[in-house]
Amino acid sequence: MAEAPATWQTLYQWAQHFAMSERNLARLVVSETGLSFRRWRHQLQLIVALQGLISGQSVQQVAQALGYDSTTAFITMFKKGLGQTPARYIASLATTSR
Repeated sequence: MAEAPATWQTLYQWAQHFAMSERNLARLVVSETGLSFRRWRHQLQLIVALQGLISGQSVQQVAQALGYDSTTAFITMFKKGLGQTPARYIASLATTSR
């Protein structure tokens, strides 16, 4: 998922890829991460988004790299996860690092 974050495969599709049942993969993800598959994927997206934004990519570029059809949808996901829009979050990083 980290190698191709724009690929939005379902838990079922990933289970098929690894030749295991969907239920077993779901259990494995919870046992390894403490998170559901959906929550873990969301956290991974936030990490990839932050890496892109910190490296200087625009919000639009990051949204496209993560497979979002619209920048607005990406901003909504980001704000739900981190409590701020991407621009404000990055600006807050800049002010705290001074």
